[in-house]
Amino acid sequence: MTVDLHVQGTVYQVLFVYKTSQEIIDELMSFDWDQLDDFDSLQPNDPEYKRIKYKINLFLIVTGHDHKDDKYDITLEEKDVLPIPRKEEDIKLCDEIKEKVEKEFEIFSGRGRKLLDDRIYVRDKLEETMNNDKINCILKECIVYLPADILEVLELVDAPGAGTSCPLEQVTIFLYNYIYIHV
Repeated sequence: MTVDLHVQGTVYQVLFVYKTSQEIIDELMSFDWDQLDDFDSLQPNDPEYKRIKYKINLFLIVTGHDHKDDKYDITLEEKDVLPIPRKEEDIKLCDEIKEKVEKEFEIFSGRGRKLLDDRIYVRDKLEETMNNDKINCILKECIVYLPADILEVLELVDAPGAGTSCPLEQVTIFLYNYIYIHV
């Protein structure tokens, strides 16, 4: 999933772009389901274990298999009874996932009256989406639009690899480099 931050406009907005049903199916079909046999011998901190578990959980989520407490944390016993997809037709997306995929995207926008209210609304939508496993696993892209009159002529995009995890420092580094290069 890609997350972009755009500073433009006059209203806080968030755009969620969903994967297509074919992208989800392709992602699941690209997995070698025979690797499940190795799952028993792997340790939980092993990257291969995490990759296999992600694919299993993705399959369970998008096909709507019931799971206890809405948590998709598969046990070794449950792994042996998984309906392993051997061809694309074996993957039937559940209604909730189909509905989101057919929409292609959703945009949530503040009213434009009070910036604080708009910011809280967008933040709550982001948190709600990121905490929902069903939506989070089909999210292709998330774009957040932030108003900033002072930066009307710029469009900022997240700067990973800037050497810091602090967003304010990333923006500072970006602006410093932009001003240094363009002045």
